Amino acid sequence: MCNGCISRVASILALLVSLCKALEEPEYKQMRWNSRAHDRSLGMMDHGRMRGMPGGGDGGGGMMQHNHGGADMGLIHNLFDHREQIERSVNVTEAGAETYTGSDDPEVSQWIQAHVAQMIALVGSDEGMIREWDPLFSAIFEHKDALTATLTSVDDKGVHVTLEGTTPCGKSLAHLHAKVVSNFIKRGYPEMHESHEVPTECDDE
Repeated sequence: MCNGCISRVASILALLVSLCKALEEPEYKQMRWNSRAHDRSLGMMDHGRMRGMPGGGDGGGGMMQHNHGGADMGLIHNLFDHREQIERSVNVTEAGAETYTGSDDPEVSQWIQAHVAQMIALVGSDEGMIREWDPLFSAIFEHKDALTATLTSVDDKGVHVTLEGTTPCGKSLAHLHAKVVSNFIKRGYPEMHESHEVPTECDDE
């Protein structure tokens, strides 16, 4: 195996180990995106800085670019390229959504777990964005004080996450986020190129 491959696998495994350890600690069961608890619970992960970029390029346009670390662009492409191997269920609640995303393929499962950890760290970092050109995702960062992400559990196949809002805007953002992520899996790159509107409930917040 090439040195680069070994390094990448080691990084993903280290991230998963720190994530699992975090889930065992009650004080980290619930992580508000606007706090810095993620720095400890995710093993002081270097989240880096990301910027969403619309445009073309081998299916990758509209995803994101990142500087020095953070979310792995190759990892996200892997998830889109293997979306048919991903299963996802969504239970919409009054406050948001309870989701499960996983795969029977061990490698795809690891990609999912690593991506979820990276995204929670990014939103909580105050030092980056993803898909900032997309109004919905821009609004999620803008109103993250009204959103709470809870890592319910991590199993051999994937991750259970609850995303809830504490305001009408936050609740609507949680509902739409769950829907859009599901559409990413259903439609792949065509959905990724789409721009998603901000719910009207956020107009006055």
